[in-house]
Amino acid sequence: MSRVGRPSPVRAVLFDVDDTLYDHSYASRQAMLEVRRRAPDLATVPLEEMVRRGEEILREVHLDLVLTGRTSAEEARTLRMSRLAEALGRPMGPERARELAKHRQEAYLRHERAVPGSVELLRELRSRGLHLGIVSNNRVAEQARKIRAVGLEPFLQSRTLAEEAGILKPDPSIFHLAVKRTGITREACVMVGDSWQDDVIGARAAGVDVVWFNRSGAPPGPEPSVRELASFVPTERALQIILEGPERAARPAPARATHRPMTRVAGNRNPEPKSGR
Repeated sequence: MSRVGRPSPVRAVLFDVDDTLYDHSYASRQAMLEVRRRAPDLATVPLEEMVRRGEEILREVHLDLVLTGRTSAEEARTLRMSRLAEALGRPMGPERARELAKHRQEAYLRHERAVPGSVELLRELRSRGLHLGIVSNNRVAEQARKIRAVGLEPFLQSRTLAEEAGILKPDPSIFHLAVKRTGITREACVMVGDSWQDDVIGARAAGVDVVWFNRSGAPPGPEPSVRELASFVPTERALQIILEGPERAARPAPARATHRPMTRVAGNRNPEPKSGR
């Protein structure tokens, strides 16, 4: 990709929330262990399969039912437990599904934490005078609770969530809105997120520089020019990759960028696959 002008110093960093700043995967895994402890019949299924199927069902229910206003978060948790049991070949009645879902949610909240190194990274970025914000496909209240619970709230100056924006990542429009809220030009902004589809493709389509936070060790993405960060520890290494990467020049939208219409989000609702926990 050709160079357009000189690189702009980074003045704002936008972050995804779940599995970028907030450690959803850790809390979710611990919650699944609690389910196995209370349901020995489910414990005969390999843990990794339970976690994988649980996340698939979470995404389906969260996007299709919760964010469209067709069911509440509490009802969705029971439905997810019921669907998980059925998918694993251990169907259960609604009362048992509701009880297990309750214990799962309690365990999830007991084990919530920030992604290792994220608090230190945000603190250092703020000490350098950078604007920090979040861009998330989740609900306003849920993400506010999460960032407050794990100590991230003091470092964030702006929040752009699909629920209030009525737009889902990877639609470039939500990144345009997030950049506008920083008051800084997009050439001086960087997006950091763990989802190649939602964060990397979406930010690039919006002309925003992006760092792929790939702490899960997923195979390299199809665009080798995208910077990759496996951990926020040590802080100095993370800062170097986020702030001292290649030019943040304007770039055309890739043809593969996906548009997610606002009609998916009922009543200006938002989405995020890793949520509802």
